[in-house]
Amino acid sequence: MRSYTLVLSYDGTGYHGWQEQPHSVTVAGTLLNSYKRVFGCDASIVGASRTDAGVHALGQVARVLSPIDMDPETLRRAWNAALPHDILIRSLRSSLNDFHPHHRVIEKVYYYHVFFKKPLPIVARYGYRFPFSFDKQKFEHALQFFVGEHDFWSFCTEESPDVNSICTVNTIVLEKLPRYNALRVVIKGDRFLYRMIRRIVGSALRISATPKRSVDEIALALKERHSRHLFQTAPPQGLLLRKVRYTDPE
Repeated sequence: MRSYTLVLSYDGTGYHGWQEQPHSVTVAGTLLNSYKRVFGCDASIVGASRTDAGVHALGQVARVLSPIDMDPETLRRAWNAALPHDILIRSLRSSLNDFHPHHRVIEKVYYYHVFFKKPLPIVARYGYRFPFSFDKQKFEHALQFFVGEHDFWSFCTEESPDVNSICTVNTIVLEKLPRYNALRVVIKGDRFLYRMIRRIVGSALRISATPKRSVDEIALALKERHSRHLFQTAPPQGLLLRKVRYTDPE
């Protein structure tokens, strides 16, 4: 079997996430179905991030194992021609058989876009229109509590009691995009739990929109596991996987 490394971009609006699921249209499933139509054989694929339904990507990394030995650029062009308009293979190259997109990850970079006014229709599906007025300085202040190594149990929706909920968020930067009536949350970390980024953004938004609530709630919840119903989950359409960085690309 030949191993190939892909960098992908996709609009997640019409998909039930990355991971293959029976009876559901997913990004990985669409890639493999298109591959089989073009090349007449099966392949397997693993992505660096199992993005949820409605979540987008600019730099998803995936490994494909294929029985076909073909020039990578020829393979990329033929495969792209069979894919729908909302999935694009940006690059494809041969890789070592032991490369796995979950291993040797230094950092994952995500964006979350929040619209503070009605957005332009052309970008509306790529952000969350928060329906309440909120204190942007308080929002930015709240986000900074999440930077560092913490127990993020209160800010994820993992069901297993045995999950390792200790993660390190390297940086969170809030960028202003006035042209689009938007704020961009740029979050970088070593790993993220299920819906963790959406919980971080949703909680910071809700607290910044409620004068009676304090950002200290976040600090306390990171030290002591609190009931998860105290914190909100932002919707998926605002989230975008920007990049995955590795110690060694092979």
